[in-house]
Amino acid sequence: MAEVRLKAIIQYDGSAFYGSQFQKHHQSVLGNLQKAFKSAGVFGKIQAASRTDKGVHALGNVLSVTSPYIPSCLTSLKSELNKKIAPFIYIQSLDIVEPNFNPRFKVKERFYRYIISPPPLSPFTSRYTFFYHIQSFQTMKLGLNLFNGEHDFYLFSKSTPSLCTTRKLETQLYTHKNHTIFCFKSQGFLHSQIRFIMGALILLDQNKLTQEHIIEQLQTKRTHSRFLAPPQGLYLARIVYEKN
Repeated sequence: MAEVRLKAIIQYDGSAFYGSQFQKHHQSVLGNLQKAFKSAGVFGKIQAASRTDKGVHALGNVLSVTSPYIPSCLTSLKSELNKKIAPFIYIQSLDIVEPNFNPRFKVKERFYRYIISPPPLSPFTSRYTFFYHIQSFQTMKLGLNLFNGEHDFYLFSKSTPSLCTTRKLETQLYTHKNHTIFCFKSQGFLHSQIRFIMGALILLDQNKLTQEHIIEQLQTKRTHSRFLAPPQGLYLARIVYEKN
């Protein structure tokens, strides 16, 4: 029986899980997906392109798994899996790829969004956006621009000193209806990097931090902010791979 490598693009509601990675005693995105694939006779270990923390959502995370058989109909298999993982996870696409495909490798760009919405609070959207009244859009924009380019983000992450923490980042800020959306693009991100950046921007907006403080922290001279913005506003939007 021929093995094949499957690639899936998935969406999930992060508020329903204790993160994307496997958890021994808690619900996780990959844990639920692994159960669903096993029930369909696919027993391979799932690999995901990006890890997300508890409460963080995804619109386009990528995973791969090895199937011991060639599915007779990928559409039917996707439909069967989606019934088992509903309502908090959804497989957008399911395809056969090259046998050595690993979703963590050959990534060209990762895109994240962080959404802030003004009060009043709504119980129906509180898990999908961060409620905060921005005092100055221009202050936020100027602060966000400081993170553009290549910097050492060690003091804006939970990374260990042994890890290379230099990343090249592109940012964008825009509004849609009453939402303010912060966009981040990089080949790779550090643990909690975007939430630490957003935390610093919120403190900047509150006049509790200055642009000079952010610059000093980017230069790893001194820590001025370790405020971690709430997870519910953060979305892994999509992942783009290098073309062969």
